[in-house]
Amino acid sequence: MAEIAGLVLAAVPLVISALEHYEDTVEPAKAFFQWKGQLSQMIRKFYMEHTLFEMNLELLLRRTVTNDDLLEMVADPQDELWKSKELVADLKRDLGKAYNPSMDTVTEMASIMVAIAANLNIKGSDKVTNEGLEAVVYANKPRPGPAGRRRRSEFKERIAFIMKRRAVNKKLEQLKGCNERLAVFLEKAEKIHSSPHDGDESLKARIQFVAPLTSIRANASRVHEGLHRRWCADHDCHRVGLLLEQRLIRRKKKNRRGTLSEMGKRDRFGVSLWRVTVMAWLDTEFHVDDHALAVSRYWAHPPQNSPRHTETDVVPSSHNTPKVKFSVADIRHGLDEALMSNASEIQDICLAMEEALHPHVGFAIDSANIMRGMYHVKSQECHLIDSHMTLSEYLPTMKRKEYVLADFYCLAITLASSLLQLGETPWLHQAWNGENIAFIRSHQEDNLTIDIKHPYLTCLYTTETSVSTTAPYEPSPDRKNMLALAVMLLEMNSVKPIKDLKQPEDLSPSGEVNVGTDLSTARR
Repeated sequence: MAEIAGLVLAAVPLVISALEHYEDTVEPAKAFFQWKGQLSQMIRKFYMEHTLFEMNLELLLRRTVTNDDLLEMVADPQDELWKSKELVADLKRDLGKAYNPSMDTVTEMASIMVAIAANLNIKGSDKVTNEGLEAVVYANKPRPGPAGRRRRSEFKERIAFIMKRRAVNKKLEQLKGCNERLAVFLEKAEKIHSSPHDGDESLKARIQFVAPLTSIRANASRVHEGLHRRWCADHDCHRVGLLLEQRLIRRKKKNRRGTLSEMGKRDRFGVSLWRVTVMAWLDTEFHVDDHALAVSRYWAHPPQNSPRHTETDVVPSSHNTPKVKFSVADIRHGLDEALMSNASEIQDICLAMEEALHPHVGFAIDSANIMRGMYHVKSQECHLIDSHMTLSEYLPTMKRKEYVLADFYCLAITLASSLLQLGETPWLHQAWNGENIAFIRSHQEDNLTIDIKHPYLTCLYTTETSVSTTAPYEPSPDRKNMLALAVMLLEMNSVKPIKDLKQPEDLSPSGEVNVGTDLSTARR
């Protein structure tokens, strides 16, 4: 049913182009006596109705397709997405009672355009009455034009138009009435949709995570534990950057051309490892076998020596530590247990990194929490900068507004969603602030501009701090992290560090700066 709207969207500018061609070639006497000098005015009315219909379609589609798909569908009325059954199902759910009358109105507009096209001697007009608008739309391809401009069709033969002036005016009035009626249906549906009621399944939140937070948290924790205590003894400190991803599904907006690459997955985590020997980042991907049994086993019996302190620590190995093994393999889908079972265990991740053969390598954590690898990751290419810039260091750039506003909002959403994903994992049992949020990637276009859409949470694994083994690790929410998020968002909005926003009344009686003073500043 939705393809009818696309055909109408294509037919109206086709008729406009034909009438413009007719106006240029019609004899002056005929133009005066038959059209009373109103032909140009009629063409303008067709153009206005086309504009209104296009705007109505944008209202109709904007909650069910992505912005990119919407632009393509409006620009190309013959786009394959107009015929999508999934699109029809989403429109029915989104419009509710307004769907059938809306589609009836669009069908009526198609009938009006059929009647007009049948009176033009363009290609397919002799078949349009029986075959519908497809006959003329597919037979008269518009020439490519600049973005945002009306698509025009070219005609080699002289155009004839035999419809009477009064009949044309009547059809224009009918088109106007259809556009007004369609706008009312869409407006009412929008008001109903924006007024949620308890228990109405169709009005649930449009945004949700790609998987239950318990699954995402368990997988993130297993990645952290897989890295734990498998570093070389030559260096006191090892640095890791966890790629922060939104992992959100905008339920009402779907990319119907494939999976959104920016969405993120529940079982894959981007991790950049700092290679001390070459002073550069190595981009890696961790693929976690998140079978329900493995996830439940992790939360039921988490590693006894999991870190709870500010820094992530490295302590002597124990039998409870996830084993780390590497093998050169190409894992295309899932975890190949038969192949990985032959991998030899190694104790030194740093040594393994030096043997990496690909610029983007992957590790796999199987259902037994054994980490295996390395394999080549066939993922979207990204460019890593030599060092990195923290969020705190980037604030002066934000002050100069040297960024894209959409990227700024994307960063804020990513930080907020990451707190929900990682708040009960070891990743956030260390410092969570502007000094630990790092930008490691650059934009692919110039390799100079920092990519703020893909922030990393940096984590230090040190050998100095030992961890008590008297009590098992039990994940619990940390309110300090919520305050830290608020502080980071406040700093981003004001483009100033929190210390520059403090006033004397924010300080403690002793004049010291602490968490309480940050809270006072944020509240103010």
